Order: sequence, then C-alpha cells, then structure tokens
Amino acid sequence: MPFVRPLVSLAFVSALLCTPATAAAQVFSNGSFETGDFSGWNLYETSNEETAGTWGIAGDGDIIALGDQVLDWYDGVLVAQTSPGLPITYHTTDGAYMALQLQNDLEQHRMYQDVDLPENAAWLCWDMFYENHHPGGYVANEQYFAVHVRDESNDTIEETLFVAESQTAEMQSHCVDIGHLSNQRVRFDFELKNLHYHFDLGLDHIRVCATEEVDCRESIGEDTDSDTDTETETETDTDTDTGSEAETDTDTDTGSETDTESDTSSDTDIDTDTDTDTDTDTDTDTDTDTDTDTDTDSDTDSDVDTDKDTDTGPCLNYDSRCSSQNFVQICKDGVWFDSTDCGALEMTCVVYNAVAECEAESDADISSEVSCTCHFAGTSNPVQFLARLIQLLTE
Repeated sequence: MPFVRPLVSLAFVSALLCTPATAAAQVFSNGSFETGDFSGWNLYETSNEETAGTWGIAGDGDIIALGDQVLDWYDGVLVAQTSPGLPITYHTTDGAYMALQLQNDLEQHRMYQDVDLPENAAWLCWDMFYENHHPGGYVANEQYFAVHVRDESNDTIEETLFVAESQTAEMQSHCVDIGHLSNQRVRFDFELKNLHYHFDLGLDHIRVCATEEVDCRESIGEDTDSDTDTETETETDTDTDTGSEAETDTDTDTGSETDTESDTSSDTDIDTDTDTDTDTDTDTDTDTDTDTDTDTDSDTDSDVDTDKDTDTGPCLNYDSRCSSQNFVQICKDGVWFDSTDCGALEMTCVVYNAVAECEAESDADISSEVSCTCHFAGTSNPVQFLARLIQLLTE
C-alpha cells in the first residue's frame, strides 16, 4: 500500500522542545513536527522534477520500503521511493512524528525557519540519523548535510554551524553553540545536497536550549534517560563509600595519636616491615627474570651446535672433516658447517691426507673416485684438493 502521511489539524500544537520552565523552550514552531506536516517551516528544492526528492513525514514505527509512495510536502505529490537504504524503520525521539528526506535524483533540498532567540539561548540542538550512499562519501558543496545561519534579507549563508562529513550516523542528538547569536532574529537552515547519489535523512526534536538546560542537550528518547539515571546512581554510591572510608580512617588515626603514642610507634614498625618484604619480593622477581634470560641464551647456543660436530674448537678456513653424522664438514670463519650428506648418497665420509670426502662403500674404479672427490670436495682448500687428486692418480 502507498505510504501516505495524512495532514493533521494545524491546531495541534508542537510539544515543548526543552525544559518547560525555560525561555528557550518554544523558539521553533513545530520543531518536532507534531502537526504531522511541515507547518512553521519553509521548504525548498532546486530542480523542477517533482519526483527528484521527497520532504516527508513519518510516524513512530513507520516503515518505508523500496517502491513505497511517500507524500512530498514540497511538490504535493506521491513519490515512489528508490533509495538503496530502504527499507527504513523510523523511530521518533520527541512525540509521534518526525521529518524525512529521500531522493530519486540529484537535487538540493532545504528546510529553514526564522526565529527570535532569547537572551539565554546557548545551544541549537536536533536529533538526526543519516546515511550517505555515495561511495566517495562527503563531497564539499556537492554531497553533504549541513546546518547554516542565513541572512534573512537575501538568504546568503552567514555561518555554517555543522557539516555531516561521516558516511553514516545512528539517531542521536547534535548540538552546536549559538551563544553568540542570542537575543537576535536568526534564519536556521537545514540543507541536504545530493549531487552524486542517494542520501537518507531523518530529523526530529529541533530545539534551542538555554545554558542551564543540560538534559535538553544530552538526552534523546527514554533509553538514553534511563542510562543517564543509572550512571548517576553509580557515581553517588561511589562517593558515599569513599566518604565513609575517609571518615573511618580519620577517627582511627585521631584516636591513636591522642590516647597512646606507643601504639603509633608500633604502627610505624609494622609499616617498615611491610616495605622490607615488598622489596624482597621485588628482588626475587628480578632474579627469576635473569635466570630465564640465561636459560634462553643457553637454548639458543644449543640450537646452533646442532649443525656442528661436537668438537667446538677453532678451525682454519677450508679445513674439512667427517662428522659423526656421516657429513663432510667445511670450516668457515672458525666454525664447522655441514657441506655434504654422504649418507644420503649411500656413501661414507672418509679422510685422506686431511681432506674429507664421500666415498662409495663398494669398490669403484679410480675415475669414479676422482669424480666423487671433485664433486664433493670442490669447496675445500684448492691446495688440499690438488694433493688428493695427485694421490689418487698415482695409486
């Protein structure tokens, strides 16, 4: 079914916007849209296309789905909605109705009102949610929501009080300082410009708050009020407990000092012992950390030795030897490193004239032995390798 918000009688007055006893309470006319329409507000759109944008009214709990028709109060026509953010469930924060803005095309949309601010006016506040569907997010002068102060005579922007630069925001109160505008006639302008893509917006409870009206600025809806009360009670309990402890300590100390000086000395000794114990524990912790570091270093050394022979003595560069694991090992910078795994080749590591090499376990002719030596001892000292080669050829 089409979503149509009927016009409510204009005699139905807007609810008070702030604390009822304050002079700032009724600055805006229909600030919570409780007439069910935009009475008291001036609406503006830039394009001549009636369906490009919709200034609509929603009731608490109303749902607008994709394709639903919503009455555009600016053009006076029903408009089928196409925002990718639909469906949207609208929840008011003050009364039964709220304002909304949805678009089907690119356009500038404004809602403004001229008001007389009292002397105690300090804050302009409103409740709002929005979602900017443009992938690029906020774009200055092209894709944004803002609140301006405009000149009443020529409608030019005199001051920008707020710009929504984030991509999205849940329903919450927003307040800006307007103390410098108090006791003046001011045009407050709520502007949404979508020159790139859809920008969903919901507005409610537009109000002016006096300096002393903390609740007017900070709370929206019943849930927020409940949370505020809970926090206040918690803080009160904490203060009470702290106060009780402070009084008890004062009484005890006073009694001790007045009645018995020896007791006071005894208390001092106990405190000294406590401090000593604390220091002892600290030293113990330090020693434990030191032992842990030592063990770690030991483990690291053990890991390095895994790749070496058990002989950790110094060696000369390019010396070679056979390890206990049947590896040919070569000395480099005073450290033994595994060079060739003879076992993997089904051979045995042997040493001839101080040169380690892999030799086939079965009898082989000298050519194969020479080939093996050249291949596996090629990284050894060239002088040692040549001496071994001559030995093989003369045998």
